[in-house]
Amino acid sequence: MLSGADLYLAAATIVIIILALIHSIVGERLLFKPYRTHPPGGMPRRYWGIIWASWHGVSLFALALAGVVFSYIGATSTPFVLMFFAFTLCVFSGLIAFGTRFRHPAWAAFLGLAALLLLALR
Repeated sequence: MLSGADLYLAAATIVIIILALIHSIVGERLLFKPYRTHPPGGMPRRYWGIIWASWHGVSLFALALAGVVFSYIGATSTPFVLMFFAFTLCVFSGLIAFGTRFRHPAWAAFLGLAALLLLALR
């Protein structure tokens, strides 16, 4: 049974995996599928390939982050890298909140993830 820091790390791992899946699935359904049939005006179609790859690349990096966080479950000490991830998630949360004027819920998800990592560092 997990307890203490390991519980927070496991929760963070699960949340990151869920967010990565939601990011790719929702992005495909709401953004890329409609644009394949009706591309937005003003942007050449050839640019959509790199936007699509970058979108899903973010999801792949999130899964890599989940793997790193998971690898510290059971560790005897919490490394600096988890503090760095928590700080980065806080900054990213702020960017999303500022950029969307708090209208996109991702800011709260990333702030919550940062909190889980910080709790694991206690």
